Amino acid sequence: MNNHLFYLFLLGLFLIVGKGQALAVSETWESRPLEPFSGLGDVLWLGDTDSFEVTDATWPTGPDFDGFRSLRSNSNAGGTTSTIVTEISDTFDAAVDFNWSIFASGNSAAITSSKRFDLILLSDSDTPSSLESPSSINGYKLSLWDPLAGGGEGHAGTLLDDSLSLWKATSSDTEWQLLDAYEFDFGVDMNLGWNLNVTRSRVGEWNVSFANGAASTLSETPVITVTDNTVPLSGGTWYSGLGVMTTATDATDFGVDNFVTAIPEPATAVFILGALALGVLLLRERRKRT
Repeated sequence: MNNHLFYLFLLGLFLIVGKGQALAVSETWESRPLEPFSGLGDVLWLGDTDSFEVTDATWPTGPDFDGFRSLRSNSNAGGTTSTIVTEISDTFDAAVDFNWSIFASGNSAAITSSKRFDLILLSDSDTPSSLESPSSINGYKLSLWDPLAGGGEGHAGTLLDDSLSLWKATSSDTEWQLLDAYEFDFGVDMNLGWNLNVTRSRVGEWNVSFANGAASTLSETPVITVTDNTVPLSGGTWYSGLGVMTTATDATDFGVDNFVTAIPEPATAVFILGALALGVLLLRERRKRT
């Protein structure tokens, strides 16, 4: 291998490493805290942006947030469902393993049929009304909720206690359809601190895990494992984000931090290490020939 080819290889390797580091959408709400929806922060958020704000206030009880700031629901969120999303098209690829994580916490607000937290996993629409009551969208989401037995609020009827529930919607659905759920044997409260983690394998297996406690507490063994490939995921524009459904008296009781969507790091790391090993072998071969 001549010097020119070797240096071209090194340049390509650096580009691979750079790409590996970029295969994620991450938001901590620490950058540009007064302009979280202007496009000057970590990512551009779309949707019900007037229902959320960045604050450095702490919760009076329960686990708090990393860093100095978090995203909170505000008074505009009271008595309704509010949703924001950001585009992840440059990151999401249905042909590889993918991961979502977020930390959610808040004031002492018991999860009920009228109070809910959503982690929007995938949607090909950024329109809040279509996400809250599906209309011609394709997508998946995870809810921390007590679903209504008779349906409503844009969801098919499901008799569950407080639970983590995984939902899907196709362009032919007018309600979110339940895929699977994990019911808690205790009353769920936002101020328990929720580290939520969802993975989708390249073959469509979904795994949901969680851990209560402070931000960055490692999530436990998956409590939901289900395979679903009924939602078309090829091509198009994809969004991910979060939503809250609150009562008038709980409008400001929901908050989040550390939102991440990513191709899992171990896979990227193995790829990079393999490239590095190949580089070493090429370097040795070049030295033998000089």
